[in-house]
Amino acid sequence: MINIAESALALLKKGEAEAKKQLLKESGSFLVAVSSIHKLGDALLMIVYGQEKRFLLVVADYSQVLPAGFEGETLTISDGAALKCELNAVNAAALRKHFPWTCPAALHDCRTTVGSTDFWGLSGSGFLNSLRQFQAKPVFSAPEQTKDESSFRASVDQGAFAVFESDY
Repeated sequence: MINIAESALALLKKGEAEAKKQLLKESGSFLVAVSSIHKLGDALLMIVYGQEKRFLLVVADYSQVLPAGFEGETLTISDGAALKCELNAVNAAALRKHFPWTCPAALHDCRTTVGSTDFWGLSGSGFLNSLRQFQAKPVFSAPEQTKDESSFRASVDQGAFAVFESDY
């Protein structure tokens, strides 16, 4: 993960499209979801797959310009700052704050919608990518197991990460 963070650090002054082309996409057991690479001010954010889980990686020139609201493990990199963030409620809230397009929205004027009860986990970005070719929008509907507030909120949070990862 540190190699990926250092690769991202070297590309901070480039545009988002250039970072998506040039960023080290794989290092050891970590793999970057290229569509998830997004520039935010003087920082780059991306979803990184580990052996057993995904993380949000946030990289900046120095810790003072890391976007506010994200929490995670600080990674020591050569000339910058990086956070390895869990895909949790705190980081989902920060993601929605900085990237409003990851927030749930009403689709009153959308012609084609598809229900998406349980597609937010690891397959969420793949589901969204498949909708893109049909110009359809996902409609979140809470399945039976999300009747309580905390599990419903967790599903909404995972939806935000899936939308971010797939650049939907």
